Amino acid sequence: SVGCATVGGITLPLMLLLLGVSLSRIGWGTARRSGGLAVLRISMGLATGWGVASLLGLSDTVRGVLLLQAAMPAAVINYVFALRYETDPETVAGVVMQSTLMSMFVLPVLLAWLLP
Repeated sequence: SVGCATVGGITLPLMLLLLGVSLSRIGWGTARRSGGLAVLRISMGLATGWGVASLLGLSDTVRGVLLLQAAMPAAVINYVFALRYETDPETVAGVVMQSTLMSMFVLPVLLAWLLP
């Protein structure tokens, strides 16, 4: 039990180190492409969340929670999967970084809009 907790505790720092190494290799072309994909990720997440909330007729509070969750940035685990399956990990690393930076501006605006 203690061994599993130790392995689980080291997983996230290792993923962040892997991400950092990949970010150090990103060129301008990759950064532009990943920036566009990051904008697409956040905007499509919001659009999908809004569509699902409208389709299900959710209350204001539940719709707000769904929209906030849908607007979250791409997770580091996406980079690990891209690295594992050799599907352009540098671009995915850029999407993770840039969507995280964008969320610092998008989420406060979204919160101000959603909170009464």
